Amino acid sequence: MRRFHYLILLVSVSLLGGCEQLPSDDALSRNFQMHRADFQKLVALAAEDPGFPRIDAGQIPPRGMTRERSAEYRRLFKQLSIGNGLNRYAAYPAAVFLLADSRVPIGGKSQSDGYVYSTVPLVPLVSTLPLPAPLFEVHHGSGHRIAFRRLDGPWYIFCDADW
Repeated sequence: MRRFHYLILLVSVSLLGGCEQLPSDDALSRNFQMHRADFQKLVALAAEDPGFPRIDAGQIPPRGMTRERSAEYRRLFKQLSIGNGLNRYAAYPAAVFLLADSRVPIGGKSQSDGYVYSTVPLVPLVSTLPLPAPLFEVHHGSGHRIAFRRLDGPWYIFCDADW
């Protein structure tokens, strides 16, 4: 009987973990407005390091980056609530993505959100994020959706979903 209760508890915790929500677009927007100068500083820092397509928010620096430089990124990531670091994607060569959060709930649909600095306009633009889940598409095959909401000038927030 004790094993059964343990199993029920384990399944419940797993299911609740999959229901965790990403920060709202309003929360991301408020964070950006409160720390705008530091977001600019982070993008300026990234512009000095164009050879690094991924800079993780963790303790291990990318190959070829000094520990001091990595610590500078980590400090800004922590201050700006960028939990998953910085990415540059080949599909968006003029953009720097700052990943605030990512989730992979039960069912396999991953979703990330955060900020984007782009020197060219990004599409598709939407009026609100996160993206509504494509209920029937999630269970019938696989797909990808990304959308952006403009904050100010070259700054956007984004939501990126894979299933």
